[in-house]
Amino acid sequence: MTYGDRTFLFTADIYKHREVELTNSPWKDKLKSDMMDIPHHGSESTSSSEVFLNAVSPQIVIMSQNNFQSPNLKERLERKGAKVYSTGLHGNILLKSDGKMIEVTTEKDWEPPKRPVTK
Repeated sequence: MTYGDRTFLFTADIYKHREVELTNSPWKDKLKSDMMDIPHHGSESTSSSEVFLNAVSPQIVIMSQNNFQSPNLKERLERKGAKVYSTGLHGNILLKSDGKMIEVTTEKDWEPPKRPVTK
């Protein structure tokens, strides 16, 4: 998905064989995205191949926490310069964009707006 100058890649549950197909396809250059939800809940045994992560090269990564998530994947992504957010660590994750920037707010970091006290 493209919104203004920002790109978002939603991978769902693709497996490594599909990652390989995508990185070898004519539209391989269109994989590069500012934000990506990590394939298959971050399971390194079934997805998140190095070649695919390099092709996408996201700045922001969202992981849906489940029993297969690998801490090694989070470290690999952070070494590539990505900011990694996980629903298991951060709760709900909200992305807001005006087409130029992407703002990330997590449930753990969110604070309700302060309301003036009236008498």
